[in-house]
Amino acid sequence: MSFIYQISNKNNIARIPAKVETQKDYIDMLLNTCEFFISNNKYVNKFFKYSPQLFDIIIIEKRIFIFFSADKYVSAYFPFSFEFTGGIFHYNEFLINQKSISHLKSLNECINNEKKIDDAFASCNLDVSIGDEEYISDEEKTVMTLLLKSEPCYLRYDYDPKNENGKKHPLFHLDVNFFKYGNWKIGLHDMITPYRFCQIFNKENDCEFFENENLAKKDKSLALTQLMQLLFMNKNKP
Repeated sequence: MSFIYQISNKNNIARIPAKVETQKDYIDMLLNTCEFFISNNKYVNKFFKYSPQLFDIIIIEKRIFIFFSADKYVSAYFPFSFEFTGGIFHYNEFLINQKSISHLKSLNECINNEKKIDDAFASCNLDVSIGDEEYISDEEKTVMTLLLKSEPCYLRYDYDPKNENGKKHPLFHLDVNFFKYGNWKIGLHDMITPYRFCQIFNKENDCEFFENENLAKKDKSLALTQLMQLLFMNKNKP
């Protein structure tokens, strides 16, 4: 059984971006989470079972859950492993502590400012010597490369009265992915609790089913219509 690590983040003092729109935002979210856990390790709780509450940040296996408010929850792939007793993280064999987080943040900004990742890796240590505190190591560059290649597996729950537009933009919905052309919404009939949101990802539970009877009937009707059209076209071929 996997442990659940929880810490309160009321008023988002962890400074985690509530809306992720780029890979940089996603990496910022991961690094800010790690930094918050390490800086406030004495407030981190460890559970076998736990029912999430509003304002929690929760790490379960390789997923993170962030409950910003009653209107917005986020979950994403979390590639780090947390060491509860030491208050540090690991990425595979790489140690992730306060110093490495600071370096990774600087490297993330450098990548954002450069057109090519290789240029960012080459320029990040300009005017910095190997023994300097700010020097970004090859190991940290390897971690950043892995983060840039990570699939975010992002899901956000929104209650969004400002942009509600019938079934085109439902009041309650799930946003799947954050990239512009990879994003889509799944409408919900009502709000979901933090506990329910987490259960979507619980592999020990039965899968969620989003289909409803009316949609299934429409699909069957469409399939039948297309089949009739195909038969008619074949029949009239010379």
